[in-house]
Amino acid sequence: MSWLLHRDTCAGLIRGSARVGARLTQHLGQVHVSAVTIAVLELWLLRSRIPARYLQGYQALFQQVTVVPVDDP
Repeated sequence: MSWLLHRDTCAGLIRGSARVGARLTQHLGQVHVSAVTIAVLELWLLRSRIPARYLQGYQALFQQVTVVPVDDP
């Protein structure tokens, strides 16, 4: 079984939620994120009030997931 992560789940991972991170670790290799979710997360990270440390979480997240293109059947 594979998992497609929602934006809020990704945000929890980026923020460093141990609970969400533990769930991700259970399913490594089966976790996917859509290209649309990536675009929304990047817009969120560009906001001025977002801490710079979230960029490290963002980069770490995408080392653990597979990106699904929008036009993938």
